[in-house]
Amino acid sequence: MKTQTLLKIVESITQFLEGKIVSLNEVDRKSPRIFHYYYEIIRYLNRLNFIMNKTIRSLSLQLNLSKLEEAFLLFIVYMKTVENQKNSELTTLFNKLRERAILRISKILFQQFLERIPTFSWKIALKGKSKIERLSIREAYPSFLVEKLLNVIDLQFLKENLQEMNKRQPTYRTFRINNLNSEKSKEELLSQILTFLKINQIKYKKDPHLSEVIHISSEYLSTLLKSHFYEKALLIPQNEASVAVIDVLSPEGGEFLLDICAAPGMKTSLISQYLDNGGLMLANEFLLDRTFKMKSLLNNFGVKDTLLLNADGICFPIRKKVKFDKILLDAPCTGSGTLRKNPELKWRQNRKFLFQNVTLQKKLLESCIKLLKPNGVLVYSTCSLYPEENELIIRDYLNLLEPMEIPNWFSPPYTIDEIKILGTGRLFPSIHHSEGFFIGKFKKKGI
Repeated sequence: MKTQTLLKIVESITQFLEGKIVSLNEVDRKSPRIFHYYYEIIRYLNRLNFIMNKTIRSLSLQLNLSKLEEAFLLFIVYMKTVENQKNSELTTLFNKLRERAILRISKILFQQFLERIPTFSWKIALKGKSKIERLSIREAYPSFLVEKLLNVIDLQFLKENLQEMNKRQPTYRTFRINNLNSEKSKEELLSQILTFLKINQIKYKKDPHLSEVIHISSEYLSTLLKSHFYEKALLIPQNEASVAVIDVLSPEGGEFLLDICAAPGMKTSLISQYLDNGGLMLANEFLLDRTFKMKSLLNNFGVKDTLLLNADGICFPIRKKVKFDKILLDAPCTGSGTLRKNPELKWRQNRKFLFQNVTLQKKLLESCIKLLKPNGVLVYSTCSLYPEENELIIRDYLNLLEPMEIPNWFSPPYTIDEIKILGTGRLFPSIHHSEGFFIGKFKKKGI
């Protein structure tokens, strides 16, 4: 490994440990090693940290490590325990940083550390730990998340979902077709794409529930990304759960629709596809920079019928007499169902972060109910596994909302006070092999 690559990996981990926002630039993201090691070490951070600290203590040492030294040792623990790298190769990496005079750890101490790592025993190390602590450390998730979810799902099912979200690369990648950039119908474009996949012997599976979704084997990803279909945005990466939200919304021509938290615009673009660029839709985003990014994405995807607005969804700037037929509230959330693609989010999962989102979600939901026509349709969704952001919020507004039918292939919602809320369902990583999502569909009660 080149010295500059090693430095970039260690420096990025250091920034994360210091609580700074880490933003890998385009060059670094295209570096397989930098991208891989940074995100995998962050993914397993508390597990690696546990092994590192136990190993240091076993040497009866009191070390005052700098954050950079801590980051380097975490990297070494990953290389040793996950990739089984030889001590000689890891010593070479150590020497590269010692030459830069950025490590104070002595060569003798580092060798002792390397030799002691293989003696680490999970059985001994976890002795006396609670089931929450054991699951948190072994699967590398915050104890806050584990404790919260054990209130609504059993230990084995939680473990299965945590393990699924820890898989770095799924066997199949999910794409959806986009015929807005084509003169062909959705069915014609799908047929053309499937022919291309067969000719190139690319393994794929059509989704059994969503007609515009194809699951393509990850081993053929590089071939697909060079294809005309990908380059012209005729085949777009989009998670199955995200597509399912719009399937539930079921947009139709002649309706006045609002996507109130629309950025980055993936769901908005699919709504336009359902309407064949012929409906009346408003896509709103609170942050200006995300609004501009959404505009670029929608242009690239061939969306023409959507009006963009940069406004506060809680205090929506529209006349009181203007009401919508359908509203999508894909609410800002903790992202606890997306930790496979967003491992950094793991370590933001805490009480404060959760209830910041819950407060915002309630205010947005109240705003959406006011903006709906009587008997208008609201779809509420989040990519969160917590009941606080979903079932517990919806429960408080059922006096204003009437549950509607949702697809029977969804898993049922959590049981709250011995009741499962009708009109709601969940997608779980371990069952649906998608991101973790909550989706609810309701009709505003006539007033």
